[in-house]
Amino acid sequence: TVAEQHRLVDLIKDQQGDALGKDRFTEVVLNLLEDIAGFEHPFKPSTQRLINTLWRIYRAKNQD
Repeated sequence: TVAEQHRLVDLIKDQQGDALGKDRFTEVVLNLLEDIAGFEHPFKPSTQRLINTLWRIYRAKNQD
């Protein structure tokens, strides 16, 4: 859900800060997702869509 996506981004910000570049952000997200069924494979389109969505949320929260 959208609320879960925002919670995940908040977790990333709390643990990693708000100055991550896209590559490092992607790495952090993949590490968090590796144990979640359906997201084990980083190059699946659904995983890439989720990363892109989370990145947009992360960037938007950093502009506040």
